[in-house]
Order: sequence, then C-alpha cells, then structure tokens
Amino acid sequence: MEASKDIVMVPGARGHEYVCVSNGGIRTKLGIDATVPFAEKARFARCEFKPVEIDGKAMTADAGVARKRLDL
Repeated sequence: MEASKDIVMVPGARGHEYVCVSNGGIRTKLGIDATVPFAEKARFARCEFKPVEIDGKAMTADAGVARKRLDL
C-alpha cells in the first residue's frame, strides 16, 4: 500500500447516526487499496503449511486439564 496513491476518502458518506463523531450520520469514510500488483503476485505468495493430524480425543474444554498439560 502506497499512502500517496492507495488511500481514498469519501466525504459526505452516510454512516450510522448514533456514531458520536458523525454529523447526523454523515461523515467521511476511508478506503485503503492494499491489493498486490498483478506483476508482483509471485513475490507475495502465501507460504504452504505441512499437514497436521489433529486427534479430536485429545481436545478439551476443561481449563484444569489444559493448565496441567501446558505446565501452568
């Protein structure tokens, strides 16, 4: 994102009238274009994660069990 090119302000936009900073629901809204340029798509590729097996039987919602397992 390059602030000098990728920020868009929309003055006089309708928002929620209960927002204290607005004037009866009218305010300036902000948009940010943070998309990756198509030519640089490979540079921004997501990393790949190794598959992980999850044992559903090892899951618990019991805080005591979780603390003991984490040595807390």
